[in-house]
Amino acid sequence: MEPSAPEPEQPPRWWRSFDARLVFGALLLRLLYLATILDSPYFLHPITDEAMYDAWAQALVAGQTFLDYPYYDSPLPAYFLALIYGLFGHSYLMVRLVQVFLGTLNVLILYRIAQRLFEPTTAKVAGLLAATYLPFLYFEGLLLKESVALFLLDSSVLLILGALARPTGLAFWSAGVTVGLLSLSRINALALVAACLILIVASLERRTMPRAALALSLGVAMVIAPVTIRNKLVSGDWILITVSGGQVLYTANNPANQTGDLAPVPFVRPTSLFERIDFHRRAEAETGHRMTPAEVGTYWRHKSLAFSLEHPLTQARMVGQRILRFWNKEELPDNHSIEIFKRFSWVLRAPLPAYWLVGPFVLVGLILLYPRRRELGILYLSLAFYLLSLLPFWVSTRYRLPIVGLLILFAAAGMTESFRRVRTGQARAWVPPAALLAGACLFCWMPMPMPDLPSLERNLAYAYEQDRQYEKAIEIYERLRGVEQNPDNELYLAHALGLAGRMDEARALLNKLTEPTQPASVRHRAFNFLGDLARLARQWPEAEQAYRAALTLDPTDYGAWNNLAVALTKQERYREGERALEQSILLAPEDRIARQNLELLRRHLNESTIQPAP
Repeated sequence: MEPSAPEPEQPPRWWRSFDARLVFGALLLRLLYLATILDSPYFLHPITDEAMYDAWAQALVAGQTFLDYPYYDSPLPAYFLALIYGLFGHSYLMVRLVQVFLGTLNVLILYRIAQRLFEPTTAKVAGLLAATYLPFLYFEGLLLKESVALFLLDSSVLLILGALARPTGLAFWSAGVTVGLLSLSRINALALVAACLILIVASLERRTMPRAALALSLGVAMVIAPVTIRNKLVSGDWILITVSGGQVLYTANNPANQTGDLAPVPFVRPTSLFERIDFHRRAEAETGHRMTPAEVGTYWRHKSLAFSLEHPLTQARMVGQRILRFWNKEELPDNHSIEIFKRFSWVLRAPLPAYWLVGPFVLVGLILLYPRRRELGILYLSLAFYLLSLLPFWVSTRYRLPIVGLLILFAAAGMTESFRRVRTGQARAWVPPAALLAGACLFCWMPMPMPDLPSLERNLAYAYEQDRQYEKAIEIYERLRGVEQNPDNELYLAHALGLAGRMDEARALLNKLTEPTQPASVRHRAFNFLGDLARLARQWPEAEQAYRAALTLDPTDYGAWNNLAVALTKQERYREGERALEQSILLAPEDRIARQNLELLRRHLNESTIQPAP
C-alpha cells in the first residue's frame, strides 16, 4: 500500500499575517495618539483654515448653498466634513476617527503598492514606515484636507497600477475619478493627470491606449464638471475649480515676499475668513472699478507674473529655496506646528520616523532604482509632476504631505537595497550607497531658517481663549511681549484680559495703543478692539464711539461699519444702523455677514411699525 500524499499546507489565517499585524498596529498607534490630544485646546476649537472649513461644512448641513461667489477654497474638504456632520452630528471626534480609519487604510494601500513594485522585504519596510510616520498621525488629528488628499493620491496610484495590469475602461475611469476627487482637495494635483496620461502612452499598446486615456480623462472630468458648472452659474465665468489661483500665486511671488516661503501680504489679514475679501477689495481699489471674481484672480496672476519677469534672478532663487524646502528634514509649519502639538502628546515626542529619516533614503532610493525607472514610472512621474506643481508657490509640511506616501516607497527601497549591499561585505558593493546616504543626509539635514514662531504661539493662545482657559492665553501673550516688539501681542492680550473679566486692565492697555504717538494702523486696530470689548460688556454707546474712531482712521474698514451697525441697532437707532450696513456692503459686496445682518434688520423693520430708510 502506497503512502498517502502529504496534506497541502494551509495558509495562515489572515489575522496572523503581516498584513493584519500591520493594520492593527497602525490603527492602535493612531487611536493612542488621538487619546493624547483630547485635552488639547485645538481639539474642540478649530482655528484658521480648520475654522473656515468647519463653518463651511456646518452651513452646508444647515442647507446654505452659498450661491453668491465661485469657490475660493478647495471644496472637497468642506463637503467631506459636511458628510460626517450630516451622518453623525457636529462631532470633531468623529471627524478624526474617520480620518484615522482612512489613515489606517492608507497604510495598507501603500503596502499593496510596494508588493506590486518591490520584493517582500521592501514592501514590509514600506508598510512599517507608513504605519509609524509621525506627520501622518499628526495630520489625521487635524480638521485639514491633507490626510484625505494623501489617501486619495495613494489610492489613485494603486488604481492606476491595477488598470495597467488589466487595462479596462472601468479601471481607468475609476482611477480618473480618484484623481478628480484629489484635485478638488488639492488643485495642484491636476498635474498628476499629465503623469497618468504619459504613463498610459508609454505602457499600453496602441490599440488600447486611446480608450484608456479617454476613460481616465472622463473620470476626472465627471468629478470636476459639477464644480465648474456651479462656478459658471454663480459668477458667469468659466472657473475650473477655485478662483483663488492668482491670489495664491501673488502671495508666493510679490515684492514683499522674496524668500520663497509663505509670508503675509501686507494688505491681507492673515486668516482665510478675510483673505478673499481683502484681495478683492484691494484689486478694485487699485483699478478703480468693480471687478468680477474671475477678473480679480486674473489681476493678481498678472501682477505676480510681472514681478517674476521683472526679477528673474530673485525668482530663480525663490524656486531654489522651494526645492530645498521640499527635501529638507524640517517639518515647516503653516496653521499649526508639530512642535507645539508635542506639548500635548507624548506619542509625537516618541522617536517615530519623520522626514528626517525618510528624506535621505528617498534620494538614495531614487538613484539606486534609476535602472528600473520605466518599471517604476508611476512613482517617478508622480513625484516629478507633483514637485513641479509646488514650485510656483511655497513648500510646507502640509503641501508636501500628499506625496510623502510615494516617497516612503522610495525610502523603503533605498533602505533595503543599501542593507543588501552592505551585507555582501565587499567594499566595492557598499561604499557607493554609503556615500550616497552620507551626501543625502548632508543635503536633507542642511540648516534652514524656520518661520516666525510667535505667530504660532498666538494661535495657541487664541485656542486657549476659545476653550475659556483665559489665564493660559494671557500667560502666552505676556511671554511674547518680552520676546518681541509687536503690537499684536498687546492687542490680543487686551482681548484675553477682557474675556477674563479684567476689563480695566484691558482698556488701559488699549488706551495706550490709541495715543497719537502710535502708528495709525495700530491706533485703528486698538479702537476696533476697544469696540469689541464694549460689545462684550454690552456697553453700546462706548462701542459706537470706538468704532467711529476706528472709521475716522480708516473709512474703508467695512468690518468696523458692520460692527458699528450692531452697536447702533442695539440702541434702537435702526435707520443709522441700516445706513452703516449699506456702507459696509458698498465697500465689500462679497462679504456675506453684512448682507445677512441687513436682511435681518430689514425683516425686523418690516415686522414693526418702524419703516426702513428711503
